[in-house]
Amino acid sequence: MIDYDEAKMILEECDKNIENLDVEKMLNTQQGVYSNYISSLIVKFVLAYGLKNDTIRKMKITDYDENLNCIIINEYKVRLPDGLAMQMKKYKEIRKRFLEKYEIESERLFFDNNDVDKKLDNTKMFTVLKKVIGNVQAEEVAKYAIVQLLQNGVPYYIISDFTGYKKDIMEYCQNIIDKNSGMNLLENQCKILDAALIKIGNEYENRSVII
Repeated sequence: MIDYDEAKMILEECDKNIENLDVEKMLNTQQGVYSNYISSLIVKFVLAYGLKNDTIRKMKITDYDENLNCIIINEYKVRLPDGLAMQMKKYKEIRKRFLEKYEIESERLFFDNNDVDKKLDNTKMFTVLKKVIGNVQAEEVAKYAIVQLLQNGVPYYIISDFTGYKKDIMEYCQNIIDKNSGMNLLENQCKILDAALIKIGNEYENRSVII
């Protein structure tokens, strides 16, 4: 899992790529420009929401509401952070220009510029991560976001439904929180277990047993 400093570096790199985009170079399919731009937007979604790769691939342009700055993800309607909201409005305009120029159509929110019918591969989706953290393992970024959601009281099952991540990743993130709160210490674990057993034992002994 990435840490706070890495998350900050990733966000700064994404914003730099998005804000400094040369639209004409992208529309003319200059090598690397489109991938860098799309990757930066996608990674911001992972950093903000902890989304799984396939969850992002399934997102449609109709899921995005630029007027309300909202997006529907796995049937959950959520607001976009202010910065991403502005960047997505610009992206929608650029996306429209690109599709019109090459007379193509796509329902996907993010598509492969070389083949709109092809699902985006991990390399193109997360190329920006390679530069910042040395790999394209978006799962490590998603874990960071999921931990933030758990710490802010969002229920486990909602996060799982929303992000697309299941038991193994969710338990990993919960373990991170437990460790940070000191529950990994055997002494604390013993206290928790002992307190629960005493409570259960006392309740049992105080019950009336009818034979």
